[in-house]
Amino acid sequence: MQFYSIYSPNKISVIILFLFITSIFTACRKQQPACSGNCFDLNISGSIILKPSNIPRTSIPVKVIWFRKGYCIGCTSYNVVSGSSKSDGTFNLSAKIDTTFFKDYFLSIQLPQDTNFISLPFSTEVNPVELRMYNFNPSDFQNLKFEFYPKTSLTIQLHRTQNDVFDYFSVEHLFIPELNYVDYILVDSKNAKDDIRVVPTSSDLYTKIKWSKKTNGQGVEKVDSIFCTKAGPNRYDIYY
Repeated sequence: MQFYSIYSPNKISVIILFLFITSIFTACRKQQPACSGNCFDLNISGSIILKPSNIPRTSIPVKVIWFRKGYCIGCTSYNVVSGSSKSDGTFNLSAKIDTTFFKDYFLSIQLPQDTNFISLPFSTEVNPVELRMYNFNPSDFQNLKFEFYPKTSLTIQLHRTQNDVFDYFSVEHLFIPELNYVDYILVDSKNAKDDIRVVPTSSDLYTKIKWSKKTNGQGVEKVDSIFCTKAGPNRYDIYY
């Protein structure tokens, strides 16, 4: 199981990330060479589900692509196979591959990003939703799961009401254990003030909010939750 910790990047970071990802996915793309040795008939299967209702997402494009391992700009990538999810949300793709490609390449199973949803595996709004396979293990390509959660906004209102001196203060939220958003960090109480954070979360689920304060090595953590809806308003106040 993969876990994701998500920080809110500043504008410059977003631009750099966008340019970097664009350079990767707009690099030269070719059809994979015909297999002449170490051939294997690979089957790739999985499901695409809308959570928490467990409704299947149909007709979602699925692509399988070879990408060069490591940092590489302008390198050639190779299309392997493509298809789409069926009426029950499942997909089943087959392709003949040369297994020695795994020495220098990884296989990316990609779905298009949809900004109306938060995905698992997690994806930013500037790149596809994907699972990456770096090693050849046929069973790893079976029963892949892509989950989409309807996106809404949560407003976290921070109220500085105390005069205490602390070493560390943080706020984070999550609506499933695998996706943890770090929303606010302070390492000096001199900078503590009222603040507002508008953060993404899923509607139709409880969002857990955790805030921690550490003083002289001693930490205190508080946890609460709020049921967020698509229409909102979804607001939570923290007094610290």
